[in-house]
Amino acid sequence: MNRKNIYNIRATQSFVDVLAERFIARYKDNPQDLADVLFLLPNRRACQNLTNAFVRQSGLAPIILPHIATIADTDEDEVYLNATPNILPALRPAMDNTERTFIFTRLIMQSSKFALKQISLAQAYALAQNLGKLLDMINSKELNLADLQNLVPEEYSRHWQQTLLLLQIITAYWPQILQDEGKIDMVERRKDLLRAEIALWKAQDNGKKIILCGTTAAFPYLKELAECVVNLNGG
Repeated sequence: MNRKNIYNIRATQSFVDVLAERFIARYKDNPQDLADVLFLLPNRRACQNLTNAFVRQSGLAPIILPHIATIADTDEDEVYLNATPNILPALRPAMDNTERTFIFTRLIMQSSKFALKQISLAQAYALAQNLGKLLDMINSKELNLADLQNLVPEEYSRHWQQTLLLLQIITAYWPQILQDEGKIDMVERRKDLLRAEIALWKAQDNGKKIILCGTTAAFPYLKELAECVVNLNGG
């Protein structure tokens, strides 16, 4: 790992203002080149904060902003236009999260199958959303759904068995539905796109400035991204 490309900003300083100040100074002689720099941040709020910081640090003068995006917003067009044939076949279509929630709701309403007492449509919909969030977390952390069976100690196993009946929606029914539809979850799709872009950056490595900032790389695919960026010529 190229540790020379890793930087730290003191907690007592404004993270986004330090970034903006340093890069405005770096590109003061060729400000138009700043547009070619890509900043990757954890979420949209962080992106907006960095955008505002660039405006502040420029003294409210006109400025050509860099490309600022969330880590999840992979440039799908770039991947499809520039990726090699061995990368593209791995990209699979995704099931929309709204459609997934409706499918979960319909399954939950079949209460006799999951040992639930009478449940309203609103309750089923809220429960379906929570199941979706749980599934996204499991997919993000790349955990094994089979491990849910052994998650709770034996003294709670009686109540846990009732919960496991409901969790069959994501452990048994959902994988089969996705297989029948030939699709994957949105989180898996984003991971596929991100890994395709990582492969593309490694293959090209043309010196493009890519700045990964404000993330602890908590998930496995984010660690892959961090390792890729820090070892790029412009990372």
